Amino acid sequence: ADPVVRWNAMVIGYYGLQWHADFAAAHGKLMSFPEWNVANRPQAPSRSGGDNPYFITQMKAWIDSHNVLYADSYNDNNADYESDLMDGHFPESLAAFTAAFAG
Repeated sequence: ADPVVRWNAMVIGYYGLQWHADFAAAHGKLMSFPEWNVANRPQAPSRSGGDNPYFITQMKAWIDSHNVLYADSYNDNNADYESDLMDGHFPESLAAFTAAFAG
């Protein structure tokens, strides 16, 4: 539930962000993050971060400080996954995203 703990797990976890950065560097490659965002997963609440502006700001810092070619946020709602920043379910994350990526 703690956003800092969740972020650290995403960085150092099995096939986490640090693994990706190390792999890309070892092979002289750029990284890409084609689908990332905050989310609610009704069928997997333990894998849901909900409205998590800390994740947004950390992801922006990660993208800026690593060899990332492109990153696209995933914004969609379906029966298994809710991640649309524009539908009002994640107001703090939307504000963080706008501040970090606008302009």
